[in-house]
Amino acid sequence: MHAALKRAARRRGIEAEADRIRDVFFRTEWAHQPPLVEDALGKQMLALLIQLEAACTATDDPAEAMEVAFPPHPDADLLLSFPGLGVQLAARALAAAGPGPAWS
Repeated sequence: MHAALKRAARRRGIEAEADRIRDVFFRTEWAHQPPLVEDALGKQMLALLIQLEAACTATDDPAEAMEVAFPPHPDADLLLSFPGLGVQLAARALAAAGPGPAWS
């Protein structure tokens, strides 16, 4: 809290303001929802985390397949020689360029 107040250009009363903010926003009862609402929000958060996990898995699988499928391509060495291009980005660049003579 102190660092945030300093970043906001506070110079005086930082300790008192940090204590006030802590008491008002984090230690009072009104900062909470009724128990049923908090329980529902917790269940919603778990559902969102499950969706996030599924999305991460859905992107990891093609990425792993690309790591295996791209290096044997005839133009892989050329594309990987560019600074900053790894397997993932080089494969995307190749896909964006479209089929060329090496795609026979």
